[in-house]
Amino acid sequence: RYTMAGRQNVPMVWLLGGPGVGKSTHLEEIASKYGIVAITSGELLRKEIARRTSRGRNISYVLQNSELVPTWIVLDLLKEELELHPGARGFIFEGYPRDKEQGELFEQQVGPVSAILLLDAPDEILKQRSLVKAVGAGFVNEDTINKRIQNFHISLDSIQSGYQSRVKKINTLPPPSEVAREIEYHLDLLFY
Repeated sequence: RYTMAGRQNVPMVWLLGGPGVGKSTHLEEIASKYGIVAITSGELLRKEIARRTSRGRNISYVLQNSELVPTWIVLDLLKEELELHPGARGFIFEGYPRDKEQGELFEQQVGPVSAILLLDAPDEILKQRSLVKAVGAGFVNEDTINKRIQNFHISLDSIQSGYQSRVKKINTLPPPSEVAREIEYHLDLLFY
């Protein structure tokens, strides 16, 4: 069973951003540079489905019906993943939290968030990047992309209502190396 004991001083970072903003790219760079564990809620859900557990079947059913996986399930998966890394120097989470309530539950059940990074780009850029990615994957549905961007804004508004003073907004329009430097500016003090 998960316990917060010994985790209060372990840095926990949330990486937020809209579809196509570059979260995956920067997530791996951050994890590698700082020697921390990267955890994506989407990957945890896919792994659980692949394990063919009853929980995985429930997750699959929920996703097939275009619904959101209940927060308690995602939190349980996050806590189980944390248990696999007892000596970790820190964690960075992508895909969680989706709203203020999830953030509050995270801090109650997992531990305090140390930094919240918001990778930012105008909607038109998010749409362009998402379309390029979708074409590469052989799946193009502009309505789906627009809906994902809209859902991101709803999610972001909720998170910012509870964490505004702690959110560090990072412009992702410059080249990736400049974006990485901006991220490092916010994280170096946390990890060094």
